[in-house]
Amino acid sequence: GNGTSGSNNLTFVTLDGLTSKTLINDISQYSCGFAIDAAGNLYVGDNDDGAVYYFAKTQLDAAIGGAALAITDGTLVANFGSGGNIGSLAVDGNGVLWGAGWAANGITSYDPALDEYSSWTPGFDSTHYLVDTFFEGGDSYVGFASADGSGPGSNVVYGFADAATIPEPATATLMLAGFGGMAWFRK
Repeated sequence: GNGTSGSNNLTFVTLDGLTSKTLINDISQYSCGFAIDAAGNLYVGDNDDGAVYYFAKTQLDAAIGGAALAITDGTLVANFGSGGNIGSLAVDGNGVLWGAGWAANGITSYDPALDEYSSWTPGFDSTHYLVDTFFEGGDSYVGFASADGSGPGSNVVYGFADAATIPEPATATLMLAGFGGMAWFRK
């Protein structure tokens, strides 16, 4: 949500709506992505500068019961560039971060275990991507939505792939051909 200073905050709301509490103040001027891993830890992107911060579950629990956190209370874990490229953020079962946004074509990933970044363009060669992750049968998957524009009449493609088999950027087009049964084109 928008903060009072023109920045965005991350707010915790209970399912019954009776409790609403700011967890992290003044994250960034532009909306940002965030993701929770399987252990309940939180990753928050500062979409102004492309930095991704890690917040332990214990920090979040303390903020729910006490004072809100600042983005700098988190641990810097990745830098996705100059900003605008992590409006959508996800983390898979292997701890790999996946980001997308208006400043980069396709999806960018960061593997902290290998300290490596890579990019994947499974849909349109554009900056109109959303990324998410999910688990099925013990495997981690990366899902995406990609559009060829931002206005009415834009074409959209959806798909997913096993996170462990995401190809190198040069072979991403071949992978898209294999999505035939998994992707749907819509206007």
